[in-house]
Amino acid sequence: MAGVILENLSTKKLVPICILLMAFSLTCFIIGGKLVPDPVHTQNAIGNWCKRQFVNNTEVKWYPSRGKQPCDRLDGPDDKRISTLRAEDIVFSFQYPLPRDNEEKLMSRWFMYHFAIVNFNIEYKQNNNPGENAKLKLIVSVGYKDDPKSDQWLTLHHEREVDRTLQCAPPSTLKDGYRWECDFIDLFEFGSMPHKQYLVNIRLPPNPQTGDNINIGYLSGIDLVWFAQTGGFTLYFMVMKTVFFAMILPLTIWNYKRVSDLNRPAVFLEKLSLTLAISALLLNLPIDWLTLVIEMKFMLLWSDIRQGLFLTVLLCYWVVFASEHMMASCYSESCLLIRTLSYYLQVALYV
Repeated sequence: MAGVILENLSTKKLVPICILLMAFSLTCFIIGGKLVPDPVHTQNAIGNWCKRQFVNNTEVKWYPSRGKQPCDRLDGPDDKRISTLRAEDIVFSFQYPLPRDNEEKLMSRWFMYHFAIVNFNIEYKQNNNPGENAKLKLIVSVGYKDDPKSDQWLTLHHEREVDRTLQCAPPSTLKDGYRWECDFIDLFEFGSMPHKQYLVNIRLPPNPQTGDNINIGYLSGIDLVWFAQTGGFTLYFMVMKTVFFAMILPLTIWNYKRVSDLNRPAVFLEKLSLTLAISALLLNLPIDWLTLVIEMKFMLLWSDIRQGLFLTVLLCYWVVFASEHMMASCYSESCLLIRTLSYYLQVALYV
């Protein structure tokens, strides 16, 4: 690899660079461990049982659990009206963030993203227990509002069908009233938090033909647990990403100019080094600041793309870097052929 810029750096230049990088990494670890607040905030919301309502043969769209116009609430599975209702006429309502000291709390754009999981509370009954890998079809509606004094909920998603599998283990004591130990079920994930309050309505209409929501046992309630990135952690995280981006950008430009000024075409390792630098720039591109101003629904997709691109390029870079040294030590055609095939196979697997 004669002529590669990295190979031409002297020890006197490489040692200070390595020391600087190690000191910077240590500083980041100290900041992350000592100064940055908890990264995740969580709340557990117990589902309110609401009766499905119709006005002039038109179904009510939203069923809030509190406010000036709450839903027609039921007292759980023991309510006297349950026997007169069908399963599809029951709506589980979750409204968050939860109030504190009788005061409504609001979300902040600094929470960056949030996701929710649900837990099915299944009680043991001698003649009504969940089957193995029971099929679930949740009809989920997610609404929001930015004015806590308003009773008008706006639509984020309405009656989306979510297919899941209910996996439960029997309780240690097989007596009525004890709960099955069911796995949490992921519900949704959002890449930004642009609204102040959220409302989640869930229905479980049974379908004997497909087996959905049929063999799930005695349902005593549903809990929703939502997680959000805390505002303090978001601030530190975005500032550090901005600093990384500002550091990598001039180094990338310098490397590109250095390679362009050579009196020869760039070798493959130099091209890959530049690709790695560009993928690191995309990884740390501080586009997240825009979520504080506008709603960006593509943030989850963007995060997956940039992380996947960076990891793929990084693995390919190390394979190429190590393989180039291995092939440089080969002095026979058979050795060179074997290592070349291994080299391309590893790169193809990573890609």
